[in-house]
Amino acid sequence: MGAASAGALTWVSTKSASFGRLAAQRNYDELEALYRFSIQRARLAVILATSLLVLLTLVLRHQWPRFAERMVPAYVMALLAVATISNVQVSAQAIFLRAFRREPFMTISVVSGGCICLACVVASHWFGTPAIIGAYSTISLCIALFWCRPLFARYASEFKH
Repeated sequence: MGAASAGALTWVSTKSASFGRLAAQRNYDELEALYRFSIQRARLAVILATSLLVLLTLVLRHQWPRFAERMVPAYVMALLAVATISNVQVSAQAIFLRAFRREPFMTISVVSGGCICLACVVASHWFGTPAIIGAYSTISLCIALFWCRPLFARYASEFKH
């Protein structure tokens, strides 16, 4: 999943210098168009890559069950895919906001890390790997949807005016 995330983020991270240049020139229309193009490609790449990994897990279970015994089940891979997709979105938003020399996601990163750490300790004490991955995915998705998304919308709208 890390390779899927890194590969998808190249669509956005390689444009960070262009984002900064366009922001400095106050060329917000071109900046927004470039960001939208980049984030759409990043989303498509991460969704395709993570879907392929989940599918590969299913195929391995049927074709090479002894090899697949060493891997987590497909539903756990699907949970990891959800977290990976969420994290790519949040990272892309953070890269965009850095063009304006803003780091509003720093607090979110610290809180998210603390919540994930606590959830992993609790889940590992009473449950197994699926619960740990489920907690990680749930926290990642909730933070992306309910904290990062509105914050990004607020900051991004400031620069359009």
